[in-house]
Amino acid sequence: MTTTLFGRQTGGLHPDLPTAVLHDHLDGGLRPATIIELADAVGHQLPSTDEHELARWFIRGAEQRGLCLDEIVQAVQDGLAEGMAEASTPGGFPIVVNTIICALRTERRSLEIAELAAR
Repeated sequence: MTTTLFGRQTGGLHPDLPTAVLHDHLDGGLRPATIIELADAVGHQLPSTDEHELARWFIRGAEQRGLCLDEIVQAVQDGLAEGMAEASTPGGFPIVVNTIICALRTERRSLEIAELAAR
């Protein structure tokens, strides 16, 4: 038996158990099409419902905001905390999210990212 979530099969061994993502990346963890599908399912308005336009919107947003790394991490943490709180409300499904900050040592800002992770 398989279960379906947003039109996709999620597996069949234990369909009543919650799905767990043990490792995911913020930059590319979700396809723009998936974001559009999820937003539609919960009634959230996006700046575009075209996959390519939405992908460009995310890139432009990150570049134009000029946030420092600490501000980026704080924004992500705030969003995760908000999502966990919302999921824990009556009728929701409690979730727990943790974050790991890392960088490839060959990347230009890897030392800066390592210092950020140590804070």
